[in-house]
Amino acid sequence: MFEIKHKKTGEILHTLDYQSLRGVTLHGIDFQNADLVGLDFSGAKFHTCNFADADCHEVNFSGASFNNCLLKRAILHDAILVDANLSDAHLDVAELKNVNAEKLIMRYAKANNADFSGANLKNADLSFSDLRSNFSRANLSSANLYGADLTNADLTHANLEKADMSGAKIMNAKFNFAKMAGSIGTNGMPWGAHTTKTATKKAWWQVWRRAAV
Repeated sequence: MFEIKHKKTGEILHTLDYQSLRGVTLHGIDFQNADLVGLDFSGAKFHTCNFADADCHEVNFSGASFNNCLLKRAILHDAILVDANLSDAHLDVAELKNVNAEKLIMRYAKANNADFSGANLKNADLSFSDLRSNFSRANLSSANLYGADLTNADLTHANLEKADMSGAKIMNAKFNFAKMAGSIGTNGMPWGAHTTKTATKKAWWQVWRRAAV
């Protein structure tokens, strides 16, 4: 049995009657402001759960899935999210410093003003997500950023090697000292490459006719 307490008052919010929290399926649980520090939720399935303002640092969420869940302002620094699924999740202003989220699936998520500094997001799928956030020193190598909104994002010292940013929005984003080798830019071409218009070749008879005039 696990007693879930309020992170400040110590009030018991929920009692989860399980021998282990690994692989559990939870529906509609309100974890707002809860103290979940260090718990092992690996492989868990969360449906319409509220983690807003919850303290989840150092929690093991590896392989967990979050269906229609709210994680606004959640504290997730140093948590494990390897192979987790946060698609469509709301992570605005969430703290994910140094999180280990390799192979994370986070498509269509809303993560505006979140802090991913130092996070490991290698091979993560972040396509079509709102990522107007802090990714300084984050590892985004081989990440899928297709169609993502990186407007004003801070990618200073980030590793974006082999990342795909095709169709992404990067206006005013900071790429100072970022590693970009092998990455794909917003135009679908290797980073730094520019499309150029090639001259249209005229048919041989048009060239001959012009010369004869």
